[in-house]
Amino acid sequence: GDGDARRDALQTLASIRLESGPERPHIDYPGRSAGRCDCSPRVGRLVEAGVVAPLAAVLLRGHGPTEPDPEDEEDWDETVLFALAAQCCTRLLAEAKAAFAPLAAAGAATPLANAVVAFATVEDDDMEVFVHACDAASALFAHAATTSMVLDERGCAVQQARDDDGVLQSFLDAGAVEACVAALDHPEREERRAAAVNLLSEFCSFGDGASRVVREANGVTKFVELLGEDPDDHTETAANDLFTATARVVEGLATDDGDRADALVAAGALRPLKRAGVDSVR
Repeated sequence: GDGDARRDALQTLASIRLESGPERPHIDYPGRSAGRCDCSPRVGRLVEAGVVAPLAAVLLRGHGPTEPDPEDEEDWDETVLFALAAQCCTRLLAEAKAAFAPLAAAGAATPLANAVVAFATVEDDDMEVFVHACDAASALFAHAATTSMVLDERGCAVQQARDDDGVLQSFLDAGAVEACVAALDHPEREERRAAAVNLLSEFCSFGDGASRVVREANGVTKFVELLGEDPDDHTETAANDLFTATARVVEGLATDDGDRADALVAAGALRPLKRAGVDSVR
């Protein structure tokens, strides 16, 4: 269909109630559908109806210009459609794996990775393409990453994340780590920073992702500073999202690496984590 028809179709898909039971409270970032009841039966029926192919086709057309011409409706159509398609991916993938294999097979990871890189530092991202692309990426990662037990150099059994479908690797290859670290330097964009940190936490558990995160961020100090930010400087939801995502980064960096763990302790990571633990039980 034309741009309007496709926009209407994507908006409808993004707003369909997929969960099969009453809504539960929001408990984790990103997921605009996180914390809800099982939605796999309805997602399965949508996948069987062939919804993934046209959705992936919209993503593969690209995200459009990062600074669309206000007078060019075609420029805006590409960006709007891409943002809506990314939202639909997040909705379909939340707590339901049926859509993962066809989306991965269709190559949805590559255009999402390209959008993360392209929009990380764009000043006027009115459609929040970066945030929606990060959300969709995290939803993909939730199904892409599998873990297995391996022996480290000391002969100790440790969990190692695997990426059999190459989804996480495609984001690493595109430069998503570097883009997400760059996005952290814009404190005025609260949701963008939370999305960036959340995505970085996914990379920290895979391959050399943790090393790349530390290298690009010039050490661990940036993440300790994020843990220690005054919550009064942000909205309550944004502060919680940012802290939770940053704590996951810190966990990923410290896991199975004594040098990074020591660096985090030396930089003062324990103080804000301890404060959060005390506050949570009050």
